[in-house]
Amino acid sequence: MLFRVIVGACVLLLVSPGQTSTSVDIVNHWNGGFQGEVCIPISKELNGWKAHLLFDQDVHHLEVWVAIPTKVNNREYILENQNYNAVEHVGDKLCFTFLGHGVGDITPTTTVYIEGMDEPGSSSGGSGDPSTSPTMDPNTRPADTTVFDTSPASDMSAGTTAQAGSTSKRDPGTKDYASALAKSILFYDAQRSGKLPPNNPVPWRGDSAVDDCVPGGWYDAGDHVKFGLPMASSTTLLAWSLIR
Repeated sequence: MLFRVIVGACVLLLVSPGQTSTSVDIVNHWNGGFQGEVCIPISKELNGWKAHLLFDQDVHHLEVWVAIPTKVNNREYILENQNYNAVEHVGDKLCFTFLGHGVGDITPTTTVYIEGMDEPGSSSGGSGDPSTSPTMDPNTRPADTTVFDTSPASDMSAGTTAQAGSTSKRDPGTKDYASALAKSILFYDAQRSGKLPPNNPVPWRGDSAVDDCVPGGWYDAGDHVKFGLPMASSTTLLAWSLIR
């Protein structure tokens, strides 16, 4: 009877909703190493994260590219975010692959959890303790909130009114269109093929492919392929913009 009670208690602990670690798929293995893949559902807003990778066999070395690994022991590694993937939002999935190195041809049972989100014993997505829940002043506007102007804006073409969707109190600034157009056309000057004129503004671009059956045109993608119509369309549009 006592044995049944102990087994029942263990089962309850195993299915407890707090233990929400994610299982890792071992998709490949060989003598001395294996490859794991996992996608962790994000259930909490994260601005920086640490994932704990747990193995049931010894793993002596770990290679992972989306995070910075730290070895706790042969059966636990902590993966800390890189700068580019520190922010994760609810509903996202944090997916990555890694290589583990050990002794022999092993396929360890592997799980992963993120600190403060789905670690064993924690509860993600709950309401939390009301006494410690943060409050916000209703008159305080979040820093990243965009305020829309709801005053009517006239539609000159139809004579009707429409709701403006631009942000309020936003200085449009001044834009140097002439400089932007000049730099754009200079880019195309650098891609020209064929016999170039004496006033070529790009000194390192010389004559090229002059013996082609159809000389001229523009190079693309840093290779030897030339294009005519699409590049001619772009340069014509830029030229007319400069004229106007």
